Amino acid sequence: MIAVAASLALIFTVAGVSHSDVKFSKPVVLLRGTVQSAETGKVVSVKVSIRSAENVNEEITSSTSNSESGKYLVILASNTKYLVRLQNDVGVIKEETIRTPVLTENTVEVNKNFTIKTK
Repeated sequence: MIAVAASLALIFTVAGVSHSDVKFSKPVVLLRGTVQSAETGKVVSVKVSIRSAENVNEEITSSTSNSESGKYLVILASNTKYLVRLQNDVGVIKEETIRTPVLTENTVEVNKNFTIKTK
């Protein structure tokens, strides 16, 4: 369900519909941000893999940061602990555990930027 919702949100974004116009059956967290190089400050395209914190081998959803803007977007459930794994063709670049906020209604946007070592 989360992957489908992420795809729909991306379609709505491309179509010019704001996230406040998109309604989901349950409250969700829009996790978005940019990925950039620590050495150059330039944006970087990487896979942003979202995994269950209880089972890091289980990928729940993923996104690829845009090669021109560095932006990524994933849709997550509220009040849940996730492992965010940034990876490229060589392997895992960075991992960070996050917990999404508790939501009872509405969709909330959480911004999370990543700076990674590229050299």
